[in-house]
Amino acid sequence: MTAFAWADEPAPRTLECHQGTVRPAFSPDGKTVATAGDDQTIKLWVVETGRVRRSLTGHEAMVWQAAYAPDGKTLAAIAGKRVFLWDPATGKQVRVLQGHTNDIKAVAFSPDGKTLASGDIDETIRFWDPTTEELKRMLKFERTGKLWEGVWSLAFAPDGKTVAVGSGNGNGSDGQVRVVDPATGTVLHTFPGPKGQAIWSVAFSPDGKTLASGSFFGTITFRDRETWKVVREWKAEGTLRSLAFSPDGKTLAADIDRDIKVWDTSTGQLRRTLTGHSNWVIYIAFSPDGKTLASGSSDQTVKLWPLN
Repeated sequence: MTAFAWADEPAPRTLECHQGTVRPAFSPDGKTVATAGDDQTIKLWVVETGRVRRSLTGHEAMVWQAAYAPDGKTLAAIAGKRVFLWDPATGKQVRVLQGHTNDIKAVAFSPDGKTLASGDIDETIRFWDPTTEELKRMLKFERTGKLWEGVWSLAFAPDGKTVAVGSGNGNGSDGQVRVVDPATGTVLHTFPGPKGQAIWSVAFSPDGKTLASGSFFGTITFRDRETWKVVREWKAEGTLRSLAFSPDGKTLAADIDRDIKVWDTSTGQLRRTLTGHSNWVIYIAFSPDGKTLASGSSDQTVKLWPLN
């Protein structure tokens, strides 16, 4: 896939149908964007028309995040202490994964779709078989500070052999990046956040060679996956909550306060600052074809930014 070029003045489409903070997730075919809301619902939007195709209800708690399985046939939603699995084609609830003793804040499918990882604010990660509800294994890591250290982000490497975990406490400190073997639940590496900052987001590059992590106060760290050494570090001005690589790996986007910053990964050059949200941007996601960037905010909207 070739690198995209930003339009001169990208005008986003705004999706408004929630109360509270909204977090987006694209389907693998890019035709649907799911929006998880504090209002305990998920909306499934047709990207081409910007219309709601279906609403998923019954979570009984704010929906913190949604994630599609690689084949697009299952949508996982975390709400409170449970993981809800939906069939997005029919809108039917397939099963509910239960066992967490505290609120879940991160969820991710393995590349082959055979494992689903969920992490909560009680330093615990659970690995599930999403087709049977079987709990494959559980990992509770040691707290590094005096306060609780919640799991805020999970990302499988493209080969599925490792999972990156971003953690920290509610004050933005005691942050760690952990690299975990999902087959055994073993912590392979642990790296402290910059100046102890909480790690709000982790992401592997599409080629699997680089792990990026974003700290609460805007430091983005890149590690080489072979050596796990820091190869570069960027410092943005503001609070970071989410980052994402473009599908071709040539661009990295991160939300900083109410804006989205977009960098060239090869040069570190800031390519664009996207503005338009009236409150904090909380979560961002690229569409699978790289033609759209979605941003979810506490202003109760998701914006779909067109890329050329």
